[in-house]
Amino acid sequence: MRKTIIAIIILILVVGLFMLKNVWEAGTFKTIHNSFNGSTALIEGVAGAEDITIDQSTGIAFISSDDRWATYIKKQPIKGASLL
Repeated sequence: MRKTIIAIIILILVVGLFMLKNVWEAGTFKTIHNSFNGSTALIEGVAGAEDITIDQSTGIAFISSDDRWATYIKKQPIKGASLL
């Protein structure tokens, strides 16, 4: 009986340490500091933004987005637009 209890405690410790290691490596306890010195602006009408690319020569940002709610649930895909 005593060996079974010790084995269960060791198993719980091993599983707990494994889970703690995974959570630690996933960055859960990491602090992220903002290092952006520029300005930001909210752009209305862009639902589900996925990716952004900035043209360095013009300063224009191109945003790839898809309103998944309209596309998959409502079956009414929204056509692309240009917002300047």
